Amino acid sequence: MTDFEKPIPSLDGVTVKALDDLFPVRYPPLDAPIRDMYYLMGQRSVVDFLIEKLKEQEERGLEGE
Repeated sequence: MTDFEKPIPSLDGVTVKALDDLFPVRYPPLDAPIRDMYYLMGQRSVVDFLIEKLKEQEERGLEGE
């Protein structure tokens, strides 16, 4: 089991939405240092991961009803 397959605590849409608003998809300027680009990509990667996990949890919740 990889780290991404481990179960995570239940997520709520309010928190995930707040993170999505705080860390939107942004494109750094072309002259930005590569480390800044990686930093922004890493932030967004976590938000995208949480969005997907929230969708999975919601789908499982609907299937369980």
